[in-house]
Amino acid sequence: MKLKNYELIGLNNALGELASEKLVGSFKFKLFKNKLKLEDSILPVSKSLQDESNEGVEEILDLEQEIDLELILESDLEQVPTTLKQLNALKPILKEGE
Repeated sequence: MKLKNYELIGLNNALGELASEKLVGSFKFKLFKNKLKLEDSILPVSKSLQDESNEGVEEILDLEQEIDLELILESDLEQVPTTLKQLNALKPILKEGE
């Protein structure tokens, strides 16, 4: 899937917040794999943002990257406390269904 850098950063932050929750089953491994992939993808972005002036930040954040993330079923999140902000950040990888 193609996502913009700002979406990748939001996803990474949301997954980081969920990392402090106790998770069960295969769901925790799915989140763990996604978190590792996101960290690898945003590391160069973070370094670029540190080196850029304020003028180049928007351009960097709007760049798209191809990333292979596992989809999360909405039902997987039923037992996990989440905020609307986290759900909004997770929207690109959320899938309806069981």
